[in-house]
Amino acid sequence: MRNSVLQILQKDVQAARELLGVEEKEIGERITPGFCLRVRKISMSWCLRSRLGPKQGTWRIGDALSVDVETARDRAREALRLIARGIDPKEWLEAEENGGAKERSFTAADGWTWEAAVEAYLEEFSTTVAPATYRSYGHVLRSGHFDFLKGKVLRQITPADGKRLQDEIFKRGRPQMARKSLQALKALLKWAADRHGSGIEFSPVAGVNVRKLTRYQMGELGRVPTEKELGQLPRRLEAADICPQARLAGLLILLTVQRINTVITAEKQHFQATDNGGLWSIPWERMKAKRPHVVPLPPAAWAVVQHAMALWPDSNWLFPQVRAKRKGGACTGHISYHPVAGPMDPLDPHDLRRAFATHGQGVLGISEAHTKAILDHAEGRSGDVTMERYALHDGRHFKWGVMQKWQDWIQGLIAKHSDLPPVRTGPLLGIGRIDPTIGASLLPISDRVFRITPSEP
Repeated sequence: MRNSVLQILQKDVQAARELLGVEEKEIGERITPGFCLRVRKISMSWCLRSRLGPKQGTWRIGDALSVDVETARDRAREALRLIARGIDPKEWLEAEENGGAKERSFTAADGWTWEAAVEAYLEEFSTTVAPATYRSYGHVLRSGHFDFLKGKVLRQITPADGKRLQDEIFKRGRPQMARKSLQALKALLKWAADRHGSGIEFSPVAGVNVRKLTRYQMGELGRVPTEKELGQLPRRLEAADICPQARLAGLLILLTVQRINTVITAEKQHFQATDNGGLWSIPWERMKAKRPHVVPLPPAAWAVVQHAMALWPDSNWLFPQVRAKRKGGACTGHISYHPVAGPMDPLDPHDLRRAFATHGQGVLGISEAHTKAILDHAEGRSGDVTMERYALHDGRHFKWGVMQKWQDWIQGLIAKHSDLPPVRTGPLLGIGRIDPTIGASLLPISDRVFRITPSEP
């Protein structure tokens, strides 16, 4: 027979005692879910019913003839907290019933240590995210903020540890780092809970909330380049003492507003010509969001790609490596970050994406949905079953008009704000509206156009 009450009182225990040897009964308590008093023919005990992972379980809390209801309830609530962290409370409950939990040393059988979990996580993480994201998480997780977790096994980590981490960094006046650190901890423990041998089945800090920040606490999120800065950027690339690959890569970032790592790792095989320019089919491995992305290339952007292809015809990379990283080493990679980003200073390559989102919507009237499509932010697919399962196109039909509008506007800014026509970049971007045949008319590349003599990569 089962019965349920709001709260089990001592009088209920006394009434149940009279049923010993007469009737079997179970009394559950609503204020502590799963906590119950079980009466059998020769015994009466406190128990807890709950679910650990996918399985429903029952745990003994203690003998109801010797353990009072308040003590039993406290044990039940602590056991529920352990279950919420993915830990089986059986061992702890047995220790409590036999005189209290004993301090013990943890071994490899109890799962991963914090240090082992970090290394395993980052090793797998390196293959699933963009390099910049991997470096950011590695920097955070290996920082001194996590020193208090060193030597602990994952099953020893509690929600209080997550709160402590966030609170201590906040007190040091670093709210953004506090958020990033807790986010990294939550991501790691969620990942570990799904791995065999980690020692946990659920993240112990899943219920710890990342603090929301005011706009002022978040600090400067980046600057939006002015129209003058955008118009003068090709001239600055022209004047900089950089290799032609870096100059062309900077132009392609300006015209396509893709991430710098996506641009410098571009491969020639991912480009194809069309009647009105070209298409850049970026594979998922090169994208931060880890999904393929198609970028239309109107005539000016396509001319940049054509010039890069002709400049180094024997390389698979669109912007090949300039020199070996080490003396005597191979020179078969792609160009590095700094030669491209350096001449843009004080602009950051990511600022060009902010320019597209800000000026594109505010000046050119580009919709938010189209902005997301070009910047590869959701592209209408996240959580949208129709787009995700049935509309299996790549979006190029509406991206063309957006990219053409952006290119025309940039060319107008160059004509307005460039004091002198660039010698190297002028033929690529033109002054005013570009001739769609300009790419073909300027090939093959000669030092007359670029004032350089191509050498072998």
